Amino acid sequence: MTATVSKSISLGRWAKDVMAFLSGPRWAVAITAFMALASFVGVVLPQLPAWAADDPIAQASWLAQQEGRLGPATSWLWRLGLLNVFRAPWFAIGLGLMVASLLAYLVKRIPGLWTATFRPRRWLPDGAFDHAPERALFHGAQLYTLLRALRWRLYRVDVQEGGGAVYFFADRFPWAQWGTVLSHGAVVVLVLAAAIGKANAYSLPLLLAEGGVQPVFPTLAYPRQMEVEVIDVHARFDPTGLPLEYSAQLALYRHGQQVSTCTVRVNSPCHYAGHSIHLASYFGFGAEVAVQDEQGRTIYHETLALTSRRPAPSLQAWRGGELVYQGAPALGTPVPSAEGPTSLAMVALEGKTFLIALREGEKRIAVIDASRPQERAFLSPGAQAEVGGLLWQFLGLIDAPSAQVTDLPLPPSDVGTPPILQLENVVYGADDTAKGTKVAMAGPSGSPILHILGLGGGVVTLPQGEAVQLGPYRYQFLGQREYAGLEVRKDPSVGLVFIGAGLMVAGLMLTFWAPRRRLWGRVKDGELCILGQELTGEQLYREITPLLAKGKALVHLEVDGDDAHAPSHPNTH
Repeated sequence: MTATVSKSISLGRWAKDVMAFLSGPRWAVAITAFMALASFVGVVLPQLPAWAADDPIAQASWLAQQEGRLGPATSWLWRLGLLNVFRAPWFAIGLGLMVASLLAYLVKRIPGLWTATFRPRRWLPDGAFDHAPERALFHGAQLYTLLRALRWRLYRVDVQEGGGAVYFFADRFPWAQWGTVLSHGAVVVLVLAAAIGKANAYSLPLLLAEGGVQPVFPTLAYPRQMEVEVIDVHARFDPTGLPLEYSAQLALYRHGQQVSTCTVRVNSPCHYAGHSIHLASYFGFGAEVAVQDEQGRTIYHETLALTSRRPAPSLQAWRGGELVYQGAPALGTPVPSAEGPTSLAMVALEGKTFLIALREGEKRIAVIDASRPQERAFLSPGAQAEVGGLLWQFLGLIDAPSAQVTDLPLPPSDVGTPPILQLENVVYGADDTAKGTKVAMAGPSGSPILHILGLGGGVVTLPQGEAVQLGPYRYQFLGQREYAGLEVRKDPSVGLVFIGAGLMVAGLMLTFWAPRRRLWGRVKDGELCILGQELTGEQLYREITPLLAKGKALVHLEVDGDDAHAPSHPNTH
């Protein structure tokens, strides 16, 4: 029996010592500094992606990439867990000790908070009122009016009489002290959320054109690999070009089988197997191009993102009040001339060929009748002039979407600079959905036109759906295509973040918006003496003086309403 009691006492002392150690300030500083240093290392050094944590092939591939950055240090950094900090056992132990320290602090505080909230000290001896250094004294104050005002200010008031005096205890928002418990609990939850997020969260960007399919994870043999297909991308704009809506219709596949379809919008992701797929960006200037050889086999089929911009003159031509041409022809690469480097474009109209010339660094163009070079006109933006029997109007330079393509199959006769692809008559497209700005315009609305500069020694113009034969190859412009920029995210810590944020907000509101007030008062020999918890005498005067005035007003209202009653406690005069 004695041995059992001794063992219980020893165990109790051991638990008490452990609790005191964990809740002590020195240990809190030490473990916090250690975790801060570990987190700093995890931020500075590259970390193994969460999706590759259980894939040996992906790990080996990732480590091989890091050897190019870290050199021979890669192997020992990996063995020490410094390239996988947030999943290392020592980090988990440190995190557990840090959480235990916070919890020990909370547990240590709870008994005191419970007593202060539900069993506060209500009555003080006369010596406390007589000798307190911080107190407020009022002569001639009416106790009843003060008690009435205190209750109006949500104080809970208790009154007792004895020894020729009246004592009261007023307490407001006693539960507000628990705001610190909620705030510390929020820290625990947020620390856990940060650790879980760092260890398991990832975000993988994808850029897919309509009809494109792409695996989500870089390692094709990844066990949980899935593929995303963009079936259709939709953008809607108002008449001024401001975007109203972006959306993309997706299909998800696993192991070759379709497992889900969904429509994703900027603020409405779709979800599958713990992943959320967000529409992060929209790009409307894509061109689908196919090339076939002499046997009709498709040797090239790509949707090309035309991310660059080239100047293109927006023109209209009229004959007798009838519009016969509207477009933005593609300018060739600048060629030397007496006036400086000049870019040229050709427009064929009504059996005539017109040259459009733009000198480098200028904003005006020259319209030239190729059959009669002396017949020309220089037009600034908005100007018009008659050339070759047509009235030409220059609307201004626009930025046409373009891109230089290095892998497009070329006829054997083509050597030198890779061709440039440029779109005309495209009226939508934006680089970033978050900007919300007006979209770029590249010519009038209508069927898109693709210009291929530098193909076959000149400019090849292909309306949508048409093709041209150059040497052994047949080039076809299948149409303008839109791109969807997607982000595939997985973050199991989201719920904990919301819980922690909610606890933190609740704790701060309790602490700062509903501060606790605790007052003790005594009325004796016509003198009202008030003490306050953690309140100076000046603060007590500021607190009580308005309450006395408010109490008088409330009493007058009761009297005016004929529902006044005699005070149940004596007052002083």
